[in-house]
Amino acid sequence: MHRLIFLAALSCFAAADNEIVSLVQKTFDAMAAHDRTAIEACFTKDARLIAIRENGESTNTSVADFATRIGTTQAKILERMWKPELRISGRLATLWAPYDFHRDGKRTHCGIDQVDLIQTPDGWRIAAIIYTVETKSCPDSPLGPINLKKAVDRHQRPLFRVRSEGKFAKILEDSAQHGSPSGLWA
Repeated sequence: MHRLIFLAALSCFAAADNEIVSLVQKTFDAMAAHDRTAIEACFTKDARLIAIRENGESTNTSVADFATRIGTTQAKILERMWKPELRISGRLATLWAPYDFHRDGKRTHCGIDQVDLIQTPDGWRIAAIIYTVETKSCPDSPLGPINLKKAVDRHQRPLFRVRSEGKFAKILEDSAQHGSPSGLWA
């Protein structure tokens, strides 16, 4: 009996992991698609985005302003994360991951995303994203180079699929369909 309860608990953790990682990826996909409505749907109404620059300055932006800015830009954008670490306690979760950001096919910066989420009656939503913006000494991504055309098409067909393995979710790139390197997480 205890074994069944333990397995059920692990299944719940894996489901939450999948939902959280999928929501963050959905946000990145909505950004690439310049879809303001889809961006806002991933966040709580009063969510904030805080950027911490190399010089120590920070900016604090509402999700509405962020979604408007991303929705109206003409640039092709792509944000990618890898090796996310999750912490979940009840209805509170944090995802922490290295990322890189590309504009019109050129990496403009990299850093760390810290995504704070809360579980609402409608599912997990992002309450805040705090991220560093590093323009110098960005290491090469373990995801390899980008294929911008295929990356921007993500909103039309999913680039990532999520599966559960043990306690943590794994995201694997669908290399058969998109011809990209597989294995986003080590």
